[in-house]
Amino acid sequence: MNADLDSEMVVIIIWALLGGGVMLDRGQPLYSAEQRRLAPYFCRKVPDALRWALRHNVARATPDPAGVFVVNVIPAALERFLGEVLGWLWPVNMSDDRRVGIPTAVSAPFLRARIPDNGHPLVWESNPFLTLTYSISALHRDRDPDFWPPPQDHAGGRWTARELRPVRGIPVPPLHPDAPEIANVDSELYDFLSVCDALRMRSRRVRHVASEALSDLVRDVAGRRLSSGSGGVR
Repeated sequence: MNADLDSEMVVIIIWALLGGGVMLDRGQPLYSAEQRRLAPYFCRKVPDALRWALRHNVARATPDPAGVFVVNVIPAALERFLGEVLGWLWPVNMSDDRRVGIPTAVSAPFLRARIPDNGHPLVWESNPFLTLTYSISALHRDRDPDFWPPPQDHAGGRWTARELRPVRGIPVPPLHPDAPEIANVDSELYDFLSVCDALRMRSRRVRHVASEALSDLVRDVAGRRLSSGSGGVR
């Protein structure tokens, strides 16, 4: 089932869920204005990821009035898939290394309130330029709230860009190599990826808390889809 799946494709499928689906015209994706913010990180693998999701019943395709198909990710199917395979295919093996990066798993803002993180922070190692950018932004935002980049609050109000200051901690290989950059662009996808990292850990307690957090995130997405009256790209 998973021989032709890589971790970047998993991130793309989650992104497609959050975007309300992806339009395909003769096999090529057509992005909404919102989706174009992150499309450059994903574009070359989007068709393969969507085809995998369709083949394995994690998504369904419906015709659009414009003559294209909309691939909609099925929330419950994605939740079940993530819970079953992440720790098996991409387990997190802790090391003694310390790196500077963006907090993830139980160290990320979304999970910190759910489970105490008493050890070293878990981080996605960020490149030196990104680390410097975050640090300068945080310094200037302390002095001037209007300094770029602006807070990245989404509907849940879970975090702002100020909370993404790099910290020194234990590196966790991300599901997508650009995860630190993606976190600063899309806060909800950051929440999902942080929870996915927690599901990859060995601790049964952490995986249990992460499973409940994933259910909450998926329920939020499904509720928004239901209230909008549309399962597709708007």
